[in-house]
Amino acid sequence: MSARIGAFVRKEIREIVRDRRAIILSFVMPILVYPVMFSLMSSTERKSEEKVQQEIHRVAVSGAPEVRDALADLERVEFVSLPADPKKAIADGDLEAWVEAPDTLVREGDGAPVVRIWHHVSHDKSRNAEERLQDALARAAERVKDARYQAAGGHGSLGDLVTLVTVDVATKEETAGAEAGRLVPYLLVMTLFIGAAAVSTDIVAGEKERGTLETLYLVPVPREVIARAKFFVVWGATILTGTLNLASMAWCYRSGLMGDASVDVSALSPAGLGLAVLLIVPLAAVVAGIMLGLSALARNVKEAQLQIMPVMLLAIIPGMLASGQAVKLSAMTALWPIANVALAVRDGLLGQMSLPLLGLVFVASVGWGFLVTRWTAGILSREDTILGFSPEPLFAHTVGGRRRAAMFALSATVLAFFYVGGLLQTWKLLLGLGLSLWVVLPLLGAGSLRFAGSGGRLADVLSLRAPRPLALLGAVLLALGVGVPLFYGVMKLQGLFLPMPENFMGEFGGELGEAGKPLMLFLIAISPGICEELVFRGVFLGLLRRVGTVRSAILISSAGFALIHLSVFRFAPTFLLGLVMAGIVVRTRSIFPSMLFHAVYNASVMLVIGEGLLEPTPLTWGASVALFLAGALLVRSAAARSGESTPPPGN
Repeated sequence: MSARIGAFVRKEIREIVRDRRAIILSFVMPILVYPVMFSLMSSTERKSEEKVQQEIHRVAVSGAPEVRDALADLERVEFVSLPADPKKAIADGDLEAWVEAPDTLVREGDGAPVVRIWHHVSHDKSRNAEERLQDALARAAERVKDARYQAAGGHGSLGDLVTLVTVDVATKEETAGAEAGRLVPYLLVMTLFIGAAAVSTDIVAGEKERGTLETLYLVPVPREVIARAKFFVVWGATILTGTLNLASMAWCYRSGLMGDASVDVSALSPAGLGLAVLLIVPLAAVVAGIMLGLSALARNVKEAQLQIMPVMLLAIIPGMLASGQAVKLSAMTALWPIANVALAVRDGLLGQMSLPLLGLVFVASVGWGFLVTRWTAGILSREDTILGFSPEPLFAHTVGGRRRAAMFALSATVLAFFYVGGLLQTWKLLLGLGLSLWVVLPLLGAGSLRFAGSGGRLADVLSLRAPRPLALLGAVLLALGVGVPLFYGVMKLQGLFLPMPENFMGEFGGELGEAGKPLMLFLIAISPGICEELVFRGVFLGLLRRVGTVRSAILISSAGFALIHLSVFRFAPTFLLGLVMAGIVVRTRSIFPSMLFHAVYNASVMLVIGEGLLEPTPLTWGASVALFLAGALLVRSAAARSGESTPPPGN
């Protein structure tokens, strides 16, 4: 008996070993990927908490001077004058706390003097300030008690000196929203994925397993019709799941079944709940598309479950970002898929709704939903999906496989540069910026070239060709002519729809300014001109031109160049600059004119426009346009003399 059991055990093990995808998803990812992922999350949370602890708290004190003296030694507290309406200042975030004490701490009759600490419970910084102030006053009272105890022969107690009362200025809606906002966004994202996974697994992978999918596609209708129908079914089921679960959670909070028993959560904001319902619609499209696409890539239900589970775990993490207030909903985070809706729902429940940001969240979510839907429709229309065959390897040595490899490498470069470069620059700004540009970015570019390379001479891929003098002169004129239109045209126009914060780049510019002009030129002009051009106009433009059209290569590489700056305020001008520089490389077949353009443009912005030496007058506009046109003509002339040559797709 044991021998037979052992034989079947060995047989099952052999089958599992053959299924490499199952091994990777079930064993490799949990062992290698998830520990790294969750350690990064823990590290981020610790840093956020440390940042909150190190923040300076603005506190106003009124009344007896003894109270102010008791708080004098408190670190990281800035004592400010009492505003005209301190409660409103706390609610608006202009003040973290107000310590209100009577004019004297001398006892009158049987009652002890009352010291109130006014704060706002739904503001993390205000709540932290209240806790620190309460501890400091309690310690001060304890010291006075001991002194009085000794002076009075053992009589006296803390209650004889002061009665400490904390007063929360948050409304019931804000308090309830702060409590619900810690859990509702995370649960909402999780339930959306669970609902979409249950339906999508059966509607495609289940039909493959039952042999009915191929029969369905024999119906004389376009395949896209069937694909869209399946998507709408999963999308509708996901919306229904999310709405029902949100209603259930709201009821549980209102009835006291969820949340802190000491907090009255019966006053959840109807507007916040309505906003959550509205945002479920575009988010459900993203989730439904992802789950349906994964189910279509699987050959059976088991394989679909194996693929969906790690994706669900990864996707739930953005929902967890909303459990605290360390990550704010901003113009940048409003673009992050899934996380943007979670953060918006949290702020909606808190009653802190910004209509422009909410509009950006909705538009971004609709955009992500459209992209995911297109991807899903393409998968569901493929022959290998319909017949249940194993799809082409993701990074196969074909034109499509190399294109996917180049796109994956570009995405990985943007993300890796953000995380690694961000950590280096947080450590030491100037040194970190230099290491990011001269070490991190070239290593990422070299890795991308090796991973997604399609053969050919390295010099041809990177466009390392001696330029004509006309091309170099044209690049300089283009760089000098593009500054005014970008800064006083594109960015001013963008400011009407997406205003840039006044302190944007303030800290960065301040530290660089202290470093001196030569170092600034090296870090801001020369280094990006060499390193960023080698990676984006060299590696990625070169790779993408060999697996697609020149136009798509220019657009995609320019988008990656804009994304690596990770600022929604700089995306449009940086993307336009990327288009110009990529066009220069394609025209001249050399990367060196684009390097010169990049360095001259950055230097002119820093030394001329940044210093306020150039005003947007009709004369400067006319001169800029003339320089730009002259540069474009010179580049075109240099290209005509040298002859243009672009590699065809697939070579």
